[in-house]
Amino acid sequence: MIVQPRLVEQTSVHEVTQQMGNSFQVPQEICRNIHVRVTLQPALTVEQLTVDKRLWDFHDKLVPNVDKALKRAGLLNSEGQGWWTGLDRQDNSE
Repeated sequence: MIVQPRLVEQTSVHEVTQQMGNSFQVPQEICRNIHVRVTLQPALTVEQLTVDKRLWDFHDKLVPNVDKALKRAGLLNSEGQGWWTGLDRQDNSE
């Protein structure tokens, strides 16, 4: 979903269910639905997985625009680091 957050009241997995103003549903024939979730088959090997790189086709425009939006929201600084930087690292120096 690509949304104007100030107009969204409630969402489901695939659509905005309550909003202020108009919305437009893109037909499935011309869009791509991408899901990311916790694996239901953790025993799968890398060779058994399918890598879908379609979203990468939009990286040249998508990444800078997402960065710009995160900076405007105060979630990313001018060096490109957010408040979450380093949260996934553990200090094992002891």
